[in-house]
Amino acid sequence: MIEDICERHYHIDRMIRNLRMSGVLENLSGLIVGQFTDCEDDELMNQSVSETIREAVEDYDYPVVFNAPVGHVEKNMPLWLGTTAYLSVTPEGALLHY
Repeated sequence: MIEDICERHYHIDRMIRNLRMSGVLENLSGLIVGQFTDCEDDELMNQSVSETIREAVEDYDYPVVFNAPVGHVEKNMPLWLGTTAYLSVTPEGALLHY
C-alpha cells in the first residue's frame, strides 16, 4: 500500500521509480494506492500522480487498485499488516479480504 500527504509530484515520481529500480515493485503480489492528500499534480510532469504510479507498475501482472480509502483522509479504512490478504480488482471495483 502506498499513500502520502503534502508531497510534491516529482518527489512521488522519484520514490516510485526508486521502488521500481530496486526491484520492490516486481516482487509485489498486488498494490493498493491510497489517497495522496494535498499532493497536487504538476503540469510540468505531463501526467497525474496516478498516471505516474500506473506507468511504474504497468509491466507487472498483479492487481492494482487506485483511490482506495486509506491514508490521511476522513474516511480512512484500516489495513491489517502481517496477515494474508486477498486483493481482487475488476472493472466493477476492488475487494480486499483477509
